[in-house]
Amino acid sequence: MGDVPSRELDAITESVERSAAGLSAFALTPRRLLTLPQHAHPRLIAAETDSPPTLLEIQRRLAHRLASNVRPNPGDRFLPHLTLGRFNPGPRPAAIDHPIDLPPFEINEIILMRSTLSPAGAEHHEVRRVKLDPSPAA
Repeated sequence: MGDVPSRELDAITESVERSAAGLSAFALTPRRLLTLPQHAHPRLIAAETDSPPTLLEIQRRLAHRLASNVRPNPGDRFLPHLTLGRFNPGPRPAAIDHPIDLPPFEINEIILMRSTLSPAGAEHHEVRRVKLDPSPAA
């Protein structure tokens, strides 16, 4: 969500809760290892994932609730990924874009985190856990 004033935390928490309402747990599959941003000097390394319908619905709901200027196709820039690490300031590595073969894993909750940046690095604190409905039986 980026930099958000503390006074908006309650509204964001409510938006996350409502965006997950009625949705089931789902599987997420890592697909490739890449550096981001893709068209500039890399700042982080990530595992891009597939885009299961439930994930896209959560993203659509959050974008609708939180974006100040909702785009006609809000998912056109959404890149599902897991940030694995950030690079320190200074020389950055060459861009990476490499397929990976890892098994899917279940996403059964959303954890809203608050990050506070300091000269020593970021500190992350859990704000809220929102459970998704159990996966339907196979």
